[in-house]
Amino acid sequence: MLAVAMAYKLGVEMPFILNAIENLEPVAHRQQLIKGNGVNVIDDSFNSNPDGAKFALMTLAMFNTRKVVVTPGLVELGSREVEENRLLGKRIADVADVVLLIGNERTEPILRALKESEFGGEIKRYDSLAACEKDFVNTLKLGDTLLILNDLPDIYDDLK
Repeated sequence: MLAVAMAYKLGVEMPFILNAIENLEPVAHRQQLIKGNGVNVIDDSFNSNPDGAKFALMTLAMFNTRKVVVTPGLVELGSREVEENRLLGKRIADVADVVLLIGNERTEPILRALKESEFGGEIKRYDSLAACEKDFVNTLKLGDTLLILNDLPDIYDDLK
């Protein structure tokens, strides 16, 4: 809205502004909605911060579908990392129906928070994103909405 107001104030005509908005392309991997094969995918794989994760989960909550979250957790948060992953787990518990956790060490606080929140959905853990993706055929159902929340590079693979 601020950009629209600023453009208008600078003399850009409203039809031009509206046309520009209609043709905006989302930034890849930043809450990018991908529809296909009967599953909605919210690709937020470039995100790795607590606020971004919170907003991605708020977006997921807007869908009237079964909600699936896949995440390896949050990284590079220093002394806050365990607590932020615990909070992430609580937020996921409030929204998701299915949680797919990638890795072990970093997702442990998420798993504990899900259990503490008495999460009633399904939880699966995988050694890698590749293993999780292979299991999509068994996990995802037509009409689901899948949130890919962070995709860590191999340097964070705590299983190597």
